[in-house]
Formats: sequence, C-alpha cells, structure tokens
Amino acid sequence: MVQLLRITPEEVIEFPLVLYTPLNANLKLENISDESVAFKIKTTAPKGYLVRPSTGVIKAGEHQSVQIILQPLTEAPRAVNDRFLVQSVNYASEEPVPKDLWSSVDKSQVGEHRLSVSLVKDPGLNIQSGNSPHGIPPRIAARLFTPQSANVDLPGMLYFILPLR
Repeated sequence: MVQLLRITPEEVIEFPLVLYTPLNANLKLENISDESVAFKIKTTAPKGYLVRPSTGVIKAGEHQSVQIILQPLTEAPRAVNDRFLVQSVNYASEEPVPKDLWSSVDKSQVGEHRLSVSLVKDPGLNIQSGNSPHGIPPRIAARLFTPQSANVDLPGMLYFILPLR
C-alpha cells in the first residue's frame, strides 16, 4: 500500500509523567496523496485516552491536527505498552465517512501507521504516591480531574471543595 499520510510524530507519542492531570499530545496528519484520504485512529487502551477527532477526511495537500488526551494517572506506571494505529484509505466522496467503510474496504488498500506511547519523567519532578500535589486522596483526585475539568480553574475549584486549613 502506498503511503497516504505523513504523521508527526512518526514513532512515539510522548506525554510528561504528571499525576492527577489530563495530559495532551497532538498528532499532525498530512495528506501527501493526490486524492482525499479518510483516516481512523485506534488505540490498545481506549479507556485511557480520548482522541479528537478519531475519524475524518483530509483533502489532498491539507493536514489535520488530532488531539490525544491521556486520562489522569493516579500512580506512576511501571511500563507503558499503549499503542496507536492510524489507518488511512483513499476516499473520493464529499460525504462524511460511513461507519461501515472500514469493514467494506479491501484491506490491501488500507494504509497503517503504528505509534507507541512514552511517559517522560521530568528530572526535577518528585512523584509521590499517596496524596496528589493538592493534598487530595488519589481516589477522589481521579474523579475530580477528568477531561471535562481540564479547562476549570483548579485552585478556584478546590476552594469550594476542600475545607480551609
């Protein structure tokens, strides 16, 4: 299969190793073919990540930025074996990609690009198990720090949740 997309980064999606916070990474998908290309992004850990958009169409010569959000970690993992698969196929229609496209297309026409995930520890960061940096027990922090709360002013939110000392 001919390569339809140039994907940046090429091999590894890196996230900083930070606990109790949703983390973002971006993929750039660039259509290097002469036709429109449909894409679909899969992961080996669908509960651990949000991918926006996970499917779409990129016109010839254009690119699409994809946001990957790692769900908050409550402890530092021993190893990360998560992977992503970006599938692509020529797509001539102007219509949105139907859900059954990927099951109906000839597998030899589908381009596949695999990426691994790496958590990068900041050498100056002291990761403690126990309480989060805000003194919240891990069980509660995991519920508080969701992708929906990513745009919330954390100190302001904690003011209403935690008793003042």
